[in-house]
Amino acid sequence: KTSNAANVWNEEPTSLKVIIKPPWWRTLAFRVLLILVLIGIGILIYQMRFSMLQRRQKLLEERVKERTEDLNSLNELLKEKQKEIGFQNDQLLEHRGNLERLVEDRTAELMDAKVRAEESDKLKSAFLSNMSHEVRTPMNAIIGFSSLLDDDELSRDERKRFIDIITNNGEALMNLFNNILDISKIESEQLKLFKERFCLEDILKEVHTFFVDANTKDIALELQLAENSQRTYIFNDSDRFKQVIYNLLSNAVKYTEQGHVKVGYRTLDEHIEIYVEDTGIGINESD
Repeated sequence: KTSNAANVWNEEPTSLKVIIKPPWWRTLAFRVLLILVLIGIGILIYQMRFSMLQRRQKLLEERVKERTEDLNSLNELLKEKQKEIGFQNDQLLEHRGNLERLVEDRTAELMDAKVRAEESDKLKSAFLSNMSHEVRTPMNAIIGFSSLLDDDELSRDERKRFIDIITNNGEALMNLFNNILDISKIESEQLKLFKERFCLEDILKEVHTFFVDANTKDIALELQLAENSQRTYIFNDSDRFKQVIYNLLSNAVKYTEQGHVKVGYRTLDEHIEIYVEDTGIGINESD
């Protein structure tokens, strides 16, 4: 409020509205763009992996073809040998056993190559089917809740909850792509471990918190730590260790419909026993 020289004040106050916009990297558009870029990278990686599998399949078919040609050549050679053996009955008795074993070995190699080709084709189909299912679930969540964000009548809490769901599914999708990359690294023997000293409790708490936040089932997620006052440190690859615990918990939650899922550790003499326990369908003893 203000007054003039006669000390007369205005009846209605004047307001000034100040709007502070967030930086570009905190905007929703940037986050959505980032998720789309990550999805694009994942699709590119998937396509590269699929192309590599096709090249391997083609190479295997060529090898089977070469083996077949070798076998045909061997059959022609056997025919020629049979003509010679007709005039050498004594030598036939001596060398027949060796020739039969040679044919059996070649036939066994061909059958083994055929079985490997069939197994490779089955594994490829199973892999693509499984990846399609695993990718579709988080993708549906991301696309579905992204479209819901366009509603202007959403409350701030609802909008934040939708963004959290999109973020969690984006992280799950990124984890799936990382697993695919790990498979490629393992097959090419390029997977390396980077060992360091880290706190066991911190890793277990971090993974447990993630699943508690993402839990949509009516199951209890419990974290059980050793009963001592000291923090436990181990020397290993923290990222791979976290990945192992994450995968174990993910399977436990996935196949448990009711009851509980527990993760924790206990000290046994000079060893540490880390466990994941659930009331789900369990694992066959043979596995």
